[in-house]
Amino acid sequence: MLSNDAAKVAAGIPKLGAEFLPGKGAFLLVEGGRILRLQGYYLTPEEVTAVVQALRNRYLMDGAEKVAGGMINQQLSQYQRLKRMGAQASATYATDVIEYAKQEGVIDVFERYYDRESGELRYGWQASMVRTIFGHEANRGGWNRQKALDVVAYLKNHPATP
Repeated sequence: MLSNDAAKVAAGIPKLGAEFLPGKGAFLLVEGGRILRLQGYYLTPEEVTAVVQALRNRYLMDGAEKVAGGMINQQLSQYQRLKRMGAQASATYATDVIEYAKQEGVIDVFERYYDRESGELRYGWQASMVRTIFGHEANRGGWNRQKALDVVAYLKNHPATP
């Protein structure tokens, strides 16, 4: 900014000190009484290409976008494979998990939050399941959370029969 008056007009607030900013991308963000100094940079397309190429050379990654895409696809495939295996698993479950799964209300909570088409649980399932198993004052983390996860895994693999 060239002057205090110009800074006042730009920000709408006097005496911010915007006239002391060095220019070339420096600016103040005024939001709800908070003032934050930010610095923006402009890179030409040629400079962006040079930086990307320098990083590729440094880390020896020719065709990095293909590598990254391949890695993401590989991870998704692995996730889907594990998900299918988990759905088909005939794991042995601790007796307490089986007992929790038989408690009154547990199957109702599971049915309310479990989407059979996607195989996913809707938001809020964990707190509801922990409260149903251990009571309304129960801590929803740690051991209780792990047991709720185990109960859900059991119920996914052993659907309730009416």
